[in-house]
Amino acid sequence: MSVEAASAPSTRSGLSTLWDVIVAPQSAFAALRERPTWVWAFVATSVFGIAGALLQLPAGEHIARNLIALNPSHDPKIAAMTPEQRQAVTNISVATQRIATWLYPIGVLVAIAWGTLIALIANAAGKGDGTWGRLFAFIANIAFIRLGLGAFVTGVLVALRGPAALVTTRDLLTVLPSLAWLVPAGNVKLAAFLAVFNPFQIWTFVLIGIGLPIFARIGRTPAFVAAAVIVLTETAISVASAK
Repeated sequence: MSVEAASAPSTRSGLSTLWDVIVAPQSAFAALRERPTWVWAFVATSVFGIAGALLQLPAGEHIARNLIALNPSHDPKIAAMTPEQRQAVTNISVATQRIATWLYPIGVLVAIAWGTLIALIANAAGKGDGTWGRLFAFIANIAFIRLGLGAFVTGVLVALRGPAALVTTRDLLTVLPSLAWLVPAGNVKLAAFLAVFNPFQIWTFVLIGIGLPIFARIGRTPAFVAAAVIVLTETAISVASAK
């Protein structure tokens, strides 16, 4: 991370590199190897991510209220609650979503740090020449694809459908095209797992797989293993939190 502070890149160089990650990734990786930059990638990811989360918020709140309303027949704990207690649980869920929206940049940093750690392990296994600072910049720029652009596109699609069209968590998981479309309505956990097979996650997987050999001088095998671990870790979190 200290590399960027030392090089003090301009706004144009940071944003143009991020753009190249989208349209000309191999050129971007070569440029990042020589001059690692991550601040503008982090800012762009956070802004796009927050915007996407805000667009999804009305639907998320609608789903939270709907889950509490429908669950008494399936969840003994909710069935035993008074109407006031159910309302309190709903309010907590809604408030948590709102707080999480504004804490999105922290989640982005955690995801980047985790991805960097996995990339560093792959670098060691593949006897590459990557460093924490360089790999942090690499992962930060690629994170924009799924955590920035992907979140924003999801938010736009959710907003276009409207909150009333989304009743369950599965409805939200299937906004983007993915293998989750094949899952029956009742199996939320499986839908959460298969939702990882969407365009933005696959794009991320491929970019990490082809980028690490260029960026850290390692083989394709450790690079794609690292890509799989990074993507599947987020999948595990999604599955664990799906209701």
